[in-house]
Amino acid sequence: MSDEKIGKNPPTVDDLTPQEIQGVIRRDRKHLAEFCRRLIPIYRAIARSRLVATSQHSHAKEEDLCQSLMEATLREETVRKWNPELGQLSTFLRVFAKRRALDLLMGKADRSCEKLMEEADLVAASDKQKPAPSMAPEDLMLWRQLQREALANPNPQYVELFRLHFLQGYSPEEIAERIGEDVQNIYKRIQRMRKDILSLRDRLLQK
Repeated sequence: MSDEKIGKNPPTVDDLTPQEIQGVIRRDRKHLAEFCRRLIPIYRAIARSRLVATSQHSHAKEEDLCQSLMEATLREETVRKWNPELGQLSTFLRVFAKRRALDLLMGKADRSCEKLMEEADLVAASDKQKPAPSMAPEDLMLWRQLQREALANPNPQYVELFRLHFLQGYSPEEIAERIGEDVQNIYKRIQRMRKDILSLRDRLLQK
């Protein structure tokens, strides 16, 4: 009986066994094929989100960016670099893909604060709150200040969206499905939230 018939969610990269993950690292064809099958929906959602945010979306560009992210993941042996102590594999791969998509679509100056937020995803998702190795102490301190301010917002829907997208790495499509809201509204809310965070960052840096 299929997963759909018994009401179960399809398997994700987080359901891979340690043996299967080692198979991916060894580039075993069978394990690689299953890994890619589970990862493509995540990367496609990230590609769509980034392209919409930069007003570049088309289905062809979405597929091209998704393919580029998959190729980079395999070429750079990203799974080998994953540390389970810092959170789930899906979170780690989301952060990698978001960073790489920004590299491909945006200039360095435009993505400076974006990169700060994306690098903090691994920190926020970690039970042990270990900093990501690439984050400077001052950047980590700034991000934690931004977190405190955002989580203190009196609007519970704002806080929920901030947690889901910026702290847990869910895409707009995943959030829309999770909370039962139109995905275009989620896109708009995230864009407004990004502007809020940028403004807040500027105020904190001026203190």
